[in-house]
Amino acid sequence: MQCLRFFMDLSGNRELLDRELVAFFASRTAPPEALALAESWARKISKTEKIVISGFHSPIERAAFAILLSEG
Repeated sequence: MQCLRFFMDLSGNRELLDRELVAFFASRTAPPEALALAESWARKISKTEKIVISGFHSPIERAAFAILLSEG
């Protein structure tokens, strides 16, 4: 039996791992009004200490990511 080994690089700010995590996922086929809701949510969450995790692949996820980067 083989033993798998994992390497984890923790060179960033380790204190971020102690904060509350919030997952954000959106479909690539979400209706247009979902974009406005997601942008509003991203602006609100950026004012908190929460950490947002996501794949940031769909258009709505990328829009939220841009807001989180600019306002966070």
